[in-house]
Amino acid sequence: MTVHHYIASSREIPTGDYGSKAQIVPISHISEIKIRGLKTPKKTKTNKYRNDNKINEQYMVVYETEEDFLGIFVSELDGYDEIRNQFSNPYVYHLSCSDHRKSYRVLFEYINENLLEGESVELYTCLDGHELKEKIDSLNIFVNLTTKHFQNDIGKFNLNEKRLFDELSERFSFRERQYVLIIK
Repeated sequence: MTVHHYIASSREIPTGDYGSKAQIVPISHISEIKIRGLKTPKKTKTNKYRNDNKINEQYMVVYETEEDFLGIFVSELDGYDEIRNQFSNPYVYHLSCSDHRKSYRVLFEYINENLLEGESVELYTCLDGHELKEKIDSLNIFVNLTTKHFQNDIGKFNLNEKRLFDELSERFSFRERQYVLIIK
């Protein structure tokens, strides 16, 4: 089944791709790379009235390393309106986030950059079709970015200010029907 992550805020937050390092490369520049299933396109005719021989160039998104691919993507909620009942904040977004320390680090950096003092965001994870199921309260996580506190089902932890995002990425992972409250 598909796992969905959501982020909710009291106000609109920026959408888009954060943390990944994609490169848009003309396919003609990567012809020496052998990619199974990729056929190099035939040369297309250029417009004889324009001095632009790349008018019909095709491009490909390339990541040099696996880590370059990792990050988060925040997008408008498209469907799944029943998930709004899991949050107290009115602005709910779909969140794509890999189960990897780098992605979690990017997530917490994004939240820290987009929260004003005294604001909070909520995160929630569930399987497709489980949007209406009750949260599992024992999995709740509370994070205070100002006081550097992290609390989960294991206990309360003081976080090192210099390593804040590294420590959060080490302690955090999404779990089914888990609710997370992050305040600043």
